[in-house]
Amino acid sequence: MVRLSPEFLETVKREETRRHLESGTGILFASISVGTGWAVWSDAITPPRASLPLVVGTYLFDTAIQNWNRSIPNPNLLVKGDTFILIDHEDAFIEAKETSGEKDYHQEPWMNGAINNYYGEYEEHPFWRK
Repeated sequence: MVRLSPEFLETVKREETRRHLESGTGILFASISVGTGWAVWSDAITPPRASLPLVVGTYLFDTAIQNWNRSIPNPNLLVKGDTFILIDHEDAFIEAKETSGEKDYHQEPWMNGAINNYYGEYEEHPFWRK
């Protein structure tokens, strides 16, 4: 968890984002640094077999929180050796925060036939392709 200082909030250039941050609790989940040696996930990478539990867990986690933002063109994954980390969850929890039009497009993942983060040009998950 990271506490947002007034000095940090002054650096946020987008006014709408700054207003949201200022009106919130002042504490967010975030990472200041994950260290060095990480690279952005590439579509050419095949996760090693030993990573299968992490791959499956990532897909299920993204499905449960409706994180449709993790896709092949935008993987939001960093990789180092045989491990990877998840970054960027700002488009998660569609049911809780999005407009009615977006809610109509993305149904709750627990509804029959509603899991849809494995198809489409932008929805296709990096760990679950067509």
